[in-house]
This record gives sequence, structure tokens and C-alpha cells, in this order.
Amino acid sequence: HRLPIRVTDDHGAAFPDATVLVTTGDPLPYGALSDAGGIARFDRLGASPWTVKASARGYESVTRSGVTNDLTIELRRLGSLEVRVEMPNGSPAVGATVLIGGSALWPARRTETDKSGATRIAGLLAGSYDLRATLGELVSPTLYAMQLARGEHQTVTLRLGAGRMVRALVTDGDEDGAPVVPNADVVLAESGLSTFPLRGRTGADGTVTLGPIGSGPATLAALNVPTLG
Repeated sequence: HRLPIRVTDDHGAAFPDATVLVTTGDPLPYGALSDAGGIARFDRLGASPWTVKASARGYESVTRSGVTNDLTIELRRLGSLEVRVEMPNGSPAVGATVLIGGSALWPARRTETDKSGATRIAGLLAGSYDLRATLGELVSPTLYAMQLARGEHQTVTLRLGAGRMVRALVTDGDEDGAPVVPNADVVLAESGLSTFPLRGRTGADGTVTLGPIGSGPATLAALNVPTLG
């Protein structure tokens, strides 16, 4: 069976050198690159239906199932962010951890800034993103709901400030002298609901220290699952 796959960009133009994979009943897919006209040709396929996947660096991968005839696939360009992190005095924050998450990215991803205090986050779908940076006990205010359009590149600056460390004690009950609970899972979330919750486990003394977090309210939750057996 023959199957030509036409690949275009999001403006309808031919997309050369896209990787196209076709899966049939055989566990190994058939692969080809699209030519200058955006066509990937397959000449020796098993019977349909087929599953077709097209991908290219910097573009959203697309998969189509139940394919029985010629097909056109549109690849949409992905967005990117350059995140610059500054120390409280405005100098570059080298080796800071940058967290990003949101409606189009879960769970959150993390990366580190280079010697210029910057990092580039690529391969992002259009959507709403939250960003935060930390370095030791320094933390930036969380940037909420930053909108990124399809294929857009933006530059964002986060300024670090003094953070708070929270020490939690987990006990078996609220009464005075209640026994401590070791190995309890503890979650700390800023503002009660956070894209970047902090997690830890209590030690033998029933305590764990989490942070840094910024100013404002936060919520603690603890869970201890008994061991069976």
C-alpha cells in the first residue's frame, strides 16, 4: 500500500525535512523525511488503518490515528522563554533554579541559570505559565498566568529576595505531649494552591524544614501511610 503524507507549517507552506513515522500491525514503524515539497512517501505499507506521527525540532508533534487515505499534517511552531534571574542588588543570579509550570506544562519543569544569570526554556505550547526562581534561601515572587502565544518568544526577569524557611512538626493528635510522627509526607503550598508545592518527609523527631517561600499565606498538609505487613 502507498501512502503520501503532506506536511505543512501553520501558514500552509510545505515543510521539508520533517520526520514522519507510520505504524501498522508491525511493531516497528516505517519512517521517512518530507521532501522539498513537504511530501513523505511510503510505498510498501501493510493494510490500513495506520497511525501517522509527524515531528520537527521546534514544532509541536502531531499524531493521527485511524488513517486510511492520503493525509495532510500541519506542524505548529513551539514558543520559548528567556528567563533572567537577578540577585536582590540587581546582579545576575548564577546557578539559580527556575521553575515553570502551567495549563500547558504539567508537572512543572526546572532548569538552572548560566553564568549570565539567564536560561532558555524552549518547546513550549501556547498557554498560561507560572514562573518562580530560587537560590539558596532566596526566592522570587511567583509570576502567575504569563500568557505565551503560539510560536512566541518572550524574555522575563525574576528578582530574588529574602525567603522564609518553614519548620513543621507532625504529631499524632493535637493534645499536649502527643507522640511525634516520623516518615510523614509533608507538603507546603504558597497561597493554599501552588504550581510549585514543596515536599519533604519528617525525620525521627517528627520535623521537616521546607522552603524558601515568599511572604504571604501558605498551607501545610501532612500524610502518614501505615506500613502493612
